[in-house]
Amino acid sequence: ENLKEPDAHPLHPHFLMQLLQLTRALHLKRSETFGPLMRVELPGCHVSNGPESVTLRNTTTTEPPSGKVVVLGDTHGQLADFLWAIAENGLPSNKNRYVVNGDVADRSSCSTEIFAFLFTLMLQYPSEPAVVINRGNHECMAMNGSRCGGFQYELLNKYGASWGPYLHSLFGAVFALLPVATIINNSVFVVHGGLGRNPEEFFGLLKDLPPEYREPSINPWGTEGDPNMDALVDAVWSDPQTVDGLRVSVRGTGSLWGADYTRRFLQATGFQLIVRSHQVPPDLSGVYFHREHDDKVVTVFSASNYGGRSNRAGALRIFSESHADSAVVIVAEAADLGLCPDWDELQALDLHAQGASPSVRARLQQAETAAMGSTLQEELLQQAMGLLAEFRVPLWKACTEQDPGLRGLLELPAWNQICRKVTKHNELDWALIAALVGGTTENHIRYTETLNRFGFRIASRVVASDLAESVLANIYQTIMHADDSLQQLVGKLCQAGRQHLPARKVLQGFCELLSRNGVSGPEMDAVTRSLEAHILGRKKDSVDVAEFLSAWRCASGIRADLDLTKSQLQQASEISRLLSAHGRYKKRISSLAPASAATLMEFFTSADSDGDGYMSVEEGQRALCQHLERTTGRKIDGPRSSDLRGLLVAADVTRTGRLNYLEFLRLFDRQDPQCLTAQSLLDLHCFQVWAHRNALSGLYRYIGTNGRISEAQIRWSLNALNSSIEGKLLDANIESLVSAIKFTD
Repeated sequence: ENLKEPDAHPLHPHFLMQLLQLTRALHLKRSETFGPLMRVELPGCHVSNGPESVTLRNTTTTEPPSGKVVVLGDTHGQLADFLWAIAENGLPSNKNRYVVNGDVADRSSCSTEIFAFLFTLMLQYPSEPAVVINRGNHECMAMNGSRCGGFQYELLNKYGASWGPYLHSLFGAVFALLPVATIINNSVFVVHGGLGRNPEEFFGLLKDLPPEYREPSINPWGTEGDPNMDALVDAVWSDPQTVDGLRVSVRGTGSLWGADYTRRFLQATGFQLIVRSHQVPPDLSGVYFHREHDDKVVTVFSASNYGGRSNRAGALRIFSESHADSAVVIVAEAADLGLCPDWDELQALDLHAQGASPSVRARLQQAETAAMGSTLQEELLQQAMGLLAEFRVPLWKACTEQDPGLRGLLELPAWNQICRKVTKHNELDWALIAALVGGTTENHIRYTETLNRFGFRIASRVVASDLAESVLANIYQTIMHADDSLQQLVGKLCQAGRQHLPARKVLQGFCELLSRNGVSGPEMDAVTRSLEAHILGRKKDSVDVAEFLSAWRCASGIRADLDLTKSQLQQASEISRLLSAHGRYKKRISSLAPASAATLMEFFTSADSDGDGYMSVEEGQRALCQHLERTTGRKIDGPRSSDLRGLLVAADVTRTGRLNYLEFLRLFDRQDPQCLTAQSLLDLHCFQVWAHRNALSGLYRYIGTNGRISEAQIRWSLNALNSSIEGKLLDANIESLVSAIKFTD
């Protein structure tokens, strides 16, 4: 009943306490007999003095033998996957032995139930090792309480603050006694992570591991240079690599070992095969034979759809076969468990009958076949998204150069040619990629839609989500504090009422404006691309400068930091709506839409009675009083006129007694964003970090302390990254990224 609803009906704490105490006593006896390395014999197969040959099979037999050892990889608390593996391979017994290769704990919410299931069956066969659990890097109390863990919090959620910590300490006492590796018939070496830094001595170092090194937490003091402790850490943390040699793991602990180390270890020990777990195989299968290691290393992973990766679960069945010449051969056979069926079908299975029913298998196969097509399409879409995100800026620049009228359309052959020239990926069908993500017609591509369909989004409790807006706001404020007149702001573009100007002329004028105020390089490119996005797709080869400035103001979120009282904010909002009214308006003000960009510029230029490009406080007060009297039909008395003056004075951040156009927009513009400037800046700031995320993550794990890194370390790492990519990030970009991070001290 507990396994049916483990969250609703957790195991009784007294039962779990007694189970853990008995399991610890059993492991104490096993440790006295075997030490840190467990030995398991294949049922019905006598262990010879020397190693026996091992044959690998990547396909499953129709009727697996009754006498076998089943190796399961990481399950990480995924109870459904664990029960599915038991249903497919049979319950543990003297003839059907299990080696669970670590990492039962953490990540999901049912580690307690999997441990209890295994411990119970382990105690049913105390004299014969029907169940063996190797220690993984997550069978560690320190890891259970870290951000990468979760088992400690599972116990707290199920048993509260009184029982939870006590039960966790009992689990830790068992973790300390779990074998580091298991040897099957002197031929197969089963270890959670992998090999160590000295392959010839690795086995001996584990075999002679001092008892005091086997603690509830693995290497709690961070000891380095001790051969035995290094071997223990490597055994639970290391991974194979595709090249020869040894190097520090990107995980921050353990090693990456090559095929030469595999050969040296097997030659020194006489073993025929290394079985390990610890990571999802690169092809997302459940069992993976490492070709670079001559198929002498096998990775087994038994948690399907781990972390949403759509990977399959697997197991390794090891059994013996007798040949005609009386020779006994050990067979290691991959068992593809696929994706786990749903919970209702699992509850209907008979765990005493080995293998799922044909109907369940058929339904599961049908579901996997249907899912395969959607998974393939999703993977292709992910690849396409990555390519478009990586080359978005140079593709945008090349496309706009080929589109003089800025219509936003290109012929597909031209698109293909541009993409191959910019990306150097001549083997890709870029028209197909565009069709996959959307934005194509029969012979054309609307490249604005294709390139802007995907973008970066910050989803983090540590990094401020308004990073791009804050940088954009700084640019807006820089130009606003320059206090240019309207004529200076847009040059000659808006004189004589000419608000619609040729697009290229607007682009040139705006770039000159940014450059004149110290905005250059990638940030200018990002803002310019925003202007192009505002222009593209219009029927005419012209742009409304007023609309663009309004859209730019909205994207920057610049209104948020105005120092206004609550009543002044409400007053500014009402005025914005009334500015859109022509003549007397008798309905509710809230039913009016905010003033459009064109209306705002028209009001500003009409209020600027002396034509100097500024609206003085007196000019604005007079124009607002006249407009409000005309639209509301009510006389604006002295107090209300003073309130209007106070509102304009509060908006005058340059303290000149007048408002430039950007200050005016900041006060009265209530339009929604109409441009892509914020997204452009996110591209600028985030792409290099995203593209090098694996290297940065490995570096932070290596230089961090207890999962934390300092502000100085982050700044240093970003500067080091910038050097390696030849300065594609500006110093200001790096400071923006660092300042967006919320440090705890």
